[in-house]
Amino acid sequence: MSSTFFGASFDATDAARTARFWAAVLDREVAEGADEHDAVVKAGDPSGGPRLAFH
Repeated sequence: MSSTFFGASFDATDAARTARFWAAVLDREVAEGADEHDAVVKAGDPSGGPRLAFH
């Protein structure tokens, strides 16, 4: 049996700001619709890979 790491979720005071920071550090993009409550940093590989979510 194998496991796949889909992503990680983190608490953040300002989700969009935190996501923009990590997207810049990891050379990734923030998904559309990011706001202060919810934001996602897209996976680095278009075919999948882990994503980061901030709430």
